[in-house]
Order: sequence, then C-alpha cells, then structure tokens
Amino acid sequence: MNKKGLTLVELLVTLVILGIVITSAISLQLHNQRLYKRETSLIDLRTNVRGALDIMVEDLRSAGFNPEEAAAPAFTPGVVDAQSNLIWIRTDADTDGVYDIGEEIGYSISGGNLYKNTNMNGVTDTAIIARGVDYLEFRYMDDKSVEFTRPVATASLDSIKTIKIIIIGKTLKRFLNYTESGNYPDGTSYSDRCYRCWDSTFVKLRNL
Repeated sequence: MNKKGLTLVELLVTLVILGIVITSAISLQLHNQRLYKRETSLIDLRTNVRGALDIMVEDLRSAGFNPEEAAAPAFTPGVVDAQSNLIWIRTDADTDGVYDIGEEIGYSISGGNLYKNTNMNGVTDTAIIARGVDYLEFRYMDDKSVEFTRPVATASLDSIKTIKIIIIGKTLKRFLNYTESGNYPDGTSYSDRCYRCWDSTFVKLRNL
C-alpha cells in the first residue's frame, strides 16, 4: 500500500492557517476582555456618581430642619456656607432641639474624592463618600428661581430655597486608544484617557 504523508508545502500552509485561527481567537479574547473591563468600569462609575448624588440630596433636603422650633440662630439659616464647590448646612438630625455634634454637615471635593464633613464647635470629622469625583458644583436659587452669585453673601443665605447639584465622575482606570476631552460647566477643560459620567439634580429645601 502506498502511504503518502504531508508535503512540506502542505505542512507550512496548515501551520499558517492554524496560526491565523489562533491569532484571531486570541485577538477576539483580548478585545472581549477590554470591552468587559470598560463596561465594568462604566457601571462602577455610574453607580458611584448616582450613589454620591443620592447621599448629598438626602442631607441637603434636611437643611434648616427644626422640629422642636429651637430658638434662632440654632438652625437658622439652614445653609450656612454656600460656595461653588463647597456647602455647609445645619439640621436638627436627632430632633432634640439642640445643636449637637454632627448636625452641621458639609460637602466638598479634593484630589478626586468627595468628602462629607461634620462639624461642631470647630471640631471637624471628614469621611470619603466617593472616589473618582472630578467635578462638583452647587448653584443656589431663591423662591423665584433667581440664581445667587457665588459665594452667596451671608445676608442672602436664608433666602436660598433650591440648590442645583452638578457632579461629574471619571474612571480611575485610563484606557488605551481612547481620548475624552471637553469643558466642565465652569469653563475649565479636560483631556485624558478616562471615561466620564455627568449627573445633576435640583434639591428643594423643604424646611426653609
């Protein structure tokens, strides 16, 4: 019986085809991994931004909360510092009519972190609420939706009825072959390899 094996040319062709198939499979796997990492980062980013916004909204809505009608100026004005990227409020969180520690609450950002601050008699406690926060802005309006100049003057603090929060987060991871650039609401620009997530809402100060 005449047994004929593969020729050198046939073997080389087979190896080339096999190499193409393996390379394609590896490329597809790497592509899918990059997509998975990107989508996971974006989901984490959106969750982070939305969670931070929800926490701030819940606190800011309580500005001026004074169920025991404690005498002024205990919780008046409810907003005690109103700047573009920093805010402090007062609220009777435990409803005892007394200005207790932790009942003055503030929010600010620094180094890509969103901080929640509590203060009493000059003693401040600071906690990181969210990481990867690239921009935070507060805008303040009166009962006719007229926006105040920031920082809001002390004499106008008790006229604040609505606060708009703008928060922008960005992925902690940088992505190859991707560039995102643009301008923030205050006009400052950005350009890097991170994805961003924008969110905003209006907070009605129901106690003021």
